[in-house]
Amino acid sequence: MGLIMNYLWFLFMFLPYDNDAFIDRKLFVFDPENFKENNVTLSVFADEIQYIPLDNKIPVGLIYKFEITETSIFLSSKDIGILKFDRTGRNPVRIGSIGNGPGEYIYPMNFAVEPSSGTVCLNDKGNKIKIYTETGKYQKEFTFNNIAGSIDNIGFFNTSIFIYYFMQFGDAENLWLFSDKKGDIISVKKRNIPYFTSNWITGGGSYIFDNCLHYWNPYCDTVFKITTGFKTEPGFLFAVGEHRFPQAPIIPDERLKKMFSLNRLCETEEYRVFSYYYNYRMSLLLVGKSNDKYLLKSWQQSDIPGIPNDLDGGLPFEFTGYYKEKDNEYLTGIIYPDKLKAHVKTDAFRKKVVKSPTKRSELIDFADSLNDTDNPIIVLLRMKK
Repeated sequence: MGLIMNYLWFLFMFLPYDNDAFIDRKLFVFDPENFKENNVTLSVFADEIQYIPLDNKIPVGLIYKFEITETSIFLSSKDIGILKFDRTGRNPVRIGSIGNGPGEYIYPMNFAVEPSSGTVCLNDKGNKIKIYTETGKYQKEFTFNNIAGSIDNIGFFNTSIFIYYFMQFGDAENLWLFSDKKGDIISVKKRNIPYFTSNWITGGGSYIFDNCLHYWNPYCDTVFKITTGFKTEPGFLFAVGEHRFPQAPIIPDERLKKMFSLNRLCETEEYRVFSYYYNYRMSLLLVGKSNDKYLLKSWQQSDIPGIPNDLDGGLPFEFTGYYKEKDNEYLTGIIYPDKLKAHVKTDAFRKKVVKSPTKRSELIDFADSLNDTDNPIIVLLRMKK
């Protein structure tokens, strides 16, 4: 109880919010110490798994990130840049290209897609924001040279571009800002935590759920959400403790391996979903939003990563993101053909009890149709309703 009160005092004193709305509700506090691994499999929370092989017309290597819209799949790949596929994984189109020339980009990793138009926004070297159409045509570039700080994360919220800054380099004057696609600033959130420096580059992130943009920073205790009109309020909290990154330089030692580092985060109607590293292990955790129930799978670097797949017996599921289409919610993932082909030949696969033997047979046929060097496969895991 004392910990909760300390959080409430901190938020009341230092952070802007709607007082009445905040006091009336109890915030969830995430503490990795409170969760122990249980025997979770995919069928506990999901009822279908789909595989979308990506067309081999353009070879794709390591995928940094991908986003799914109603009509397309966008991804960024090492040495290739940003590509757009249709929803069946076919008809790849290059979005710009890697290079130093006009309209080209050096770093393709950090991009976002406006769902309604397919417009692609990219954060390139030097805090340059570059805009492309969904057909790959370069439109414009802009920077905010009069604003100090290094951009950590970008995204779209409705039609506005969300730009979030690293806090640990001692120079960022803002937490975030919103701009339009012309580069005109719409809204700014000034920094409200002390200036500090750290040698650890870990960044934050953001996600969209229930018409709100949610964002976090590894050096702050709160996941905030931004509503229409750019009003900010706390969503939930991270517990304080020695597992959190300090606002100071870090010496890489054994203590660092025990620290909590959030990799990905999203929400569904039923769960908050966390992918994180803590105490020498990677974990995928789903926490019920209306109760205290949770599902946790952890693994070490030497283990096979992901939640066991008892739907069709395929590879364990590794979470990369969230996608909603009509009334269906999906967690997304990536698998590689060589690993799938090897997996379906194992005794463990043949002996595994699955929910659908028919789907297992279909998976074998699918794997047999692939070559080891084919492009990666997008995975859609449909959540139970």
